[in-house]
Amino acid sequence: MVAAALASTTFNSAVYPTVVRVSHGSILDAKLLTARCVRILLVLSFPIAILVTIYAADIVRLFFGTSYSGAAMALQVLVWLLRRPSTT
Repeated sequence: MVAAALASTTFNSAVYPTVVRVSHGSILDAKLLTARCVRILLVLSFPIAILVTIYAADIVRLFFGTSYSGAAMALQVLVWLLRRPSTT
C-alpha cells in the first residue's frame, strides 16, 4: 500500500514549494492552487479506487493466491483510505 500512496506523495512534494512561493504573494492564490491540486488528486484517484474495489478479489488472488482471498475486503478499505488527499 505504500507504493500505491507514492504517486500522491510525490505530487504533494512537487507542488508544495510552489504553494509556499505563491502564498508569499497572495494567500488567496495559494488557496486556489491548493484547491486545484486537491481536485487533480481526486480526479486521478477515484477511478483507481473504484477499479481496485471492484477487482480486489482478483488482485489478491493474482498476487497472493487463493489462500489469502479473505484479504480482499481489507484491500477495498485500504484503497479508499489512500484515496483521500493528504493535508500536509
